[in-house]
Amino acid sequence: MESQTKLSRREKTGMIVRYLRGCWGFFAGAVVLAWMNTACNALVPQIISFTVDSVLGGGPPDLPGFLRPLIPVDQLRAEPLSFLWLAAGAVVLAAAVRGVCIYGMRINLAKGSEGFVKGLRDGLYSHIQRLSFAWHTAHATGDIIQRCTSDVEVIRTFVCNQLMEVVRTVFLIVLYSSIMVAMNWRLAMVSLAFIPISLLASWVFYGKISTRFKAADEAEGELTTCTQENLTGVRVVRAFGREKFEIDRFGEKNDHFSALWVELGRLLSVYWASGAFLTAAQVMAVLDTGKDVAMLNLGDPSLYATYSPIQERVLAAGRYEVITIPGVPSFCAVAARLNRSLTKPHLPVHIIPGGYPGVEEALAAPGTKVLMKAGKEAARVHALLKGRPYTAQMVTACGLPAEAVWEDLSQVEGAKSYFSTILIREEG
Repeated sequence: MESQTKLSRREKTGMIVRYLRGCWGFFAGAVVLAWMNTACNALVPQIISFTVDSVLGGGPPDLPGFLRPLIPVDQLRAEPLSFLWLAAGAVVLAAAVRGVCIYGMRINLAKGSEGFVKGLRDGLYSHIQRLSFAWHTAHATGDIIQRCTSDVEVIRTFVCNQLMEVVRTVFLIVLYSSIMVAMNWRLAMVSLAFIPISLLASWVFYGKISTRFKAADEAEGELTTCTQENLTGVRVVRAFGREKFEIDRFGEKNDHFSALWVELGRLLSVYWASGAFLTAAQVMAVLDTGKDVAMLNLGDPSLYATYSPIQERVLAAGRYEVITIPGVPSFCAVAARLNRSLTKPHLPVHIIPGGYPGVEEALAAPGTKVLMKAGKEAARVHALLKGRPYTAQMVTACGLPAEAVWEDLSQVEGAKSYFSTILIREEG
């Protein structure tokens, strides 16, 4: 039997680099376009700030030193209307460049990721074909299927999505740090002081969760093996009266798998809660310098928003004033996008989080149902609504460049964005 060896980190990196050959151009193009998109995104607030504060407001121009000789502020103040048109044109141009960059980035990323994962699958399949019969005898089929399917997808997600996001985030931090230092270096130092703390917290968290993810992945492989063996050998199981034994065995593995994911969920909850705590501490540190802090939020800040836990912690400190400005809730924007009313005078509206454990009971209630953050729930909701007098539609990233609309949940394939809302209305 072949001996199993654990690859070092360097060997793993080398293997990934080998399979990335032939796709480097696509990934390099995606990275450059992502940087350009980030730069354009950072440019728009600077244009607006300069226009409002320095040109219309008459304040001192808050510009980097190399730009001050190039921009005639006094002349612009003398002709504010003309400059408003220029500023509006610059914002539109930046938005157009962003759209082109996002399109090109996604096209390059899609081509690169598919080329990468195809090479990985071909190499894995070829390797398995060359392994001895003894190796196949010693390894369960379900476990091999697990390695060739979900594990390959995990590697693709890491290389093609998460690694790209890391590169984009590093560039984002460097770019915005430079802008902050140019505007107010003291305030920038206060904000940037929390980055090492965040990095340390992330390092500790990922060190703890990586082993648990591995255990959960192995448990999923065992569960898949158990299912595969029972489906292929169902006649043998029945012939020898082993139904109860196999049911108990499956239940044991399923309970173990579920317990591991519950523990993972607990760790993720601790991590995200600590993130909200650090953000609130950063906000209070800036407030203590005598400055005001504004936090932008998608939708309405009182509905499942990151703002809420930060608001609670800042208010709990008892020495800061907090003003909350309402926004347009996502489900109202979705109803407008679908050109549908949310409800009728005699029917209630139910707002349900997508991960709510009692979603089946909630769907049975009368009236309109709104499922928020429901990107992974489309298939489940579609199955629960079969045969019921409801119409269900889903909108992802409503009002954003990545917006997508599904008039029928049966058309939704796979998990979608976290920013997905399902609208369920009674027919008639």
